[in-house]
Amino acid sequence: MLNSVTRRTTTSWGSKIGGSFKGMAFGGLLFLASFPVLFWNEGAYVKDLKAIAQGESSILAISAETVDPANEGKLVHLSGLAAAEGMLTDPDFGLGWHAIHLKRNVEMYQWQEKSQTKEVDKVGGATERETTYTYSKVWSDKVIDSSTFQLPEGHANPGAMRFESAEWTAPEVRLGAFKLSESLIAAMDAFEGIRLDENERLKIPEPLRNETALYAGGFYVGANPRAPAVGDLHVSYAIVPAPQTVSLYSGQIGDTLAPFVAANGRRLERLQQGIH
Repeated sequence: MLNSVTRRTTTSWGSKIGGSFKGMAFGGLLFLASFPVLFWNEGAYVKDLKAIAQGESSILAISAETVDPANEGKLVHLSGLAAAEGMLTDPDFGLGWHAIHLKRNVEMYQWQEKSQTKEVDKVGGATERETTYTYSKVWSDKVIDSSTFQLPEGHANPGAMRFESAEWTAPEVRLGAFKLSESLIAAMDAFEGIRLDENERLKIPEPLRNETALYAGGFYVGANPRAPAVGDLHVSYAIVPAPQTVSLYSGQIGDTLAPFVAANGRRLERLQQGIH
């Protein structure tokens, strides 16, 4: 089976000149468009500075243990343990962990096309372009569309993954007496990889378990991990564990911490893991 193919094209001198003029015209349009974009960026930067100045002058350090109605609508700073009840579970593989976020990473073994181009100037100002396309098998977390390959014969990939990467988030995360907004929960993104063992594999529902083996800290879904075939999968997991210590500033709205809206409409909110 051929694993490379070469294509040649020739660009005339006139076509190159026409392309240069088009590039100049497009560059001029980009130059003109840059002025309103720059003006907008400068205005946004000034608004951000004003919002930060308002926040610095009014922020309150509070305890996470109780909700004080006197702080309603104010910008507050607090630290403590962010906790989520229950477990997050992958419904396909039947595995679950106590976590704020659970991420399943899936890679598929498939063909990949790479290209390398050389240009040679010809007599009369023309240019010959020679492109060589080569093919190899790789692990990829996205489906590679083999229908666009220069040499599709013998290099076909599946059109979809049997299982895809996915992420699950705890429906409610609390910091003491407060519920955290979706944006604050999303800011807790320090994932830790999980190394799976036979105990986890035995939890996989049959018949999926019968075609699954331990591989590279995760699962291999296919006939033989020592001789991977196109379409085989590697599945691994990572979590943001719960509970964990965080520090944040945000707006107090009832018993919920959500973005504080400054006088100019800008939103102030930030979360970092650890004590800050």
